[in-house]
Amino acid sequence: MNPKRLWSFARPGPVAAALLFFTAGIKPSEARDWVSKIWTSPNAPSGPFTDLAVGPDGYLLVASGEGLRRFDGIGFGNSSDGVQSESYGWQATAVFAARGGDVWVGFRGEGVERRRGPTRRIFRVREHETLRFVRSFWEDGTGAVWVASDAGLSVIREDRCLPQPAPPGRITYRVKGSPQDLPWVATDFGLFELKDGRYVPIAGQG
Repeated sequence: MNPKRLWSFARPGPVAAALLFFTAGIKPSEARDWVSKIWTSPNAPSGPFTDLAVGPDGYLLVASGEGLRRFDGIGFGNSSDGVQSESYGWQATAVFAARGGDVWVGFRGEGVERRRGPTRRIFRVREHETLRFVRSFWEDGTGAVWVASDAGLSVIREDRCLPQPAPPGRITYRVKGSPQDLPWVATDFGLFELKDGRYVPIAGQG
């Protein structure tokens, strides 16, 4: 199956997953003409469905209540590539495909797993409290991976998980990069840029 034609295999059916088909060059005023196709897969995982990413092979990775699953356009696989991991059965809360081909998965109450080919590396909550409920990832220009979770912000660099200063607010929802390659952090208190070790308010209550 050609990953580039992933969506061409959709089959109509009951609600289980939905994809939006669109035409290149469509104008905003024509958005009402987009068509949603809905179908079911007999081996679809149970929810909640919390994140999506496109894996190194071009297929869709789905973070679900049954862990990380791989969607090939027809059905769902376990995305383990034949490698059994202790993370099997954990609830996946976030997934991210890094530039070099690594896949990062956040798990509720367990930590973060890095999948590098057949190799698995787990950064556990008991060693890194800031990984308690991972919500998003971001890779900076140096290849370091930033992790936003309910417990704060961390950066994983050269196999070391380094907690960062706690951002304002109770929950850190997202971390993304600014044009200057600095972390932008969205919390329940506002939007902030982490610069020189302190959070600069961008929007919100900060």
